[in-house]
Amino acid sequence: MSIHLRTSPIAFASGVTGSQAKAFFAAASNPKTLKWYDTAHDVLDTAAISDRARFLAAQLNLKPIEPILREKIGIP
Repeated sequence: MSIHLRTSPIAFASGVTGSQAKAFFAAASNPKTLKWYDTAHDVLDTAAISDRARFLAAQLNLKPIEPILREKIGIP
């Protein structure tokens, strides 16, 4: 199977180690990032959600999300 993805920044988040996740990452062109989380397939832990939000904010040139994340988890 041959996969060609466009050259936009891509963030892969995986909660399980596996050949499919590694194959998708290998097929993607740069720039790309791969992060593994100790979670189930849905990747819903706090670190994963925060990392995805930061990635999207950076790619979309949004304001820093740190103040929003801190407010949501109760850190001044």
